[in-house]
Parts: sequence; structure tokens; C-alpha cells
Amino acid sequence: MKLIVISSSTEINDEIATITALCESGLKYFHLRKPGYSRDKLERLLQDITPNCLPNIMIHQCHELINSYPLGGIHHTSATDFNPDLPRTIHQSKSFHQLGEISGNPHPYNYVFLSPIYDSISKQGYAAKFKFTELARFLPNQQGVREIIALGGVEADKIGELHQLGFDGVAVLGAIWRSVTVRERLEKFREIVGAIDGL
Repeated sequence: MKLIVISSSTEINDEIATITALCESGLKYFHLRKPGYSRDKLERLLQDITPNCLPNIMIHQCHELINSYPLGGIHHTSATDFNPDLPRTIHQSKSFHQLGEISGNPHPYNYVFLSPIYDSISKQGYAAKFKFTELARFLPNQQGVREIIALGGVEADKIGELHQLGFDGVAVLGAIWRSVTVRERLEKFREIVGAIDGL
């Protein structure tokens, strides 16, 4: 299963050190999502990140920065859609919140997020939206068509269930960033990696 870590949406202590530690521990997909940041502030953040980590980073806004930094890719929200002019080496992904949105989208995204699968850890009141019976019917039919990543309330103890349902990977946010120190965040990351490796 693919493992993706999404940044905190706001400024957070030891963020750069955490990103570096995650990359050095084998994380290949880090989504940088800062909806309240200006382009300049987002660029300053990118400049502070260890250059070796930049190819692992997918940005959620200011997609034009892909032309100035060796980033891994871009993530689309409802405001943007697949860009056929980008080289295939640049990953493109998108967020969806309904099964029909996924099956009805023709674009060749590298992977798509489906959320919320469980009650969100990071967003109060953002409750699980899908019945597992419908996911179990839907997901096997998407295999080989697109990779679907489970997002929302994902922790290590949910990995086995998500794998059985047919998800191709998981994205975590609150499970990592609710911890206060870099060491604790890294321990959470390794716990999730261990659960994936144990499948």
C-alpha cells in the first residue's frame, strides 16, 4: 500500500524538521497543503526544506511553483483539474468525496483521495461518509484503473481493514501532527509503516 503524509494546514512547530525526518525515514509522498499561505510564504517554506526532500513533495496550491522547484507533483482540488501539458514525470492527484466522482472522472491521475473514510482526527465534526459495504463493492472494480487512497481518520490499527476493502494506499494527517515532538511524529509514522509492512 502507498503511504502519504499530508502537512498540517496551519503553521506548526518543528514542521521542517519533521518533514526532513519523514523523508529520511523513507516517506516518498508528502503533500504540502497550506490553504491560508500566500505564494511568497509557501515559497519560503519550500526554500527551508532540505533539497533532497523536494522530489517527494506534492503541492496543493500555487501549482506554478513546480516550474521553479524540483517537486514531485501537484494535487488538484475542486478548483483545478488534470493538466495534460505537464510531463508525465510530474505526479498529479485529486481529492474526491463521492464514489461517482471517481468513476465519472476520465483523467489519468497517479492516484486520488477518497474521504472521509473514518471520522477525521484533524477536523472536528468531519464524520465518516461511506458505508463499508458500498466501498467493498466499488473498490475492486477500480483496480487497474486508478489508485484510490483512503483519507480521514486513518491510523495504524485501520490499515488491515482498509487493505481488505481494496484501497491502494492511505493518507494520514492528524495521526502524525497531533503529536507534539518530531520524535513522537516519527514514532507514529513508523507504526503506520509497520502496519503496512505486516499486511
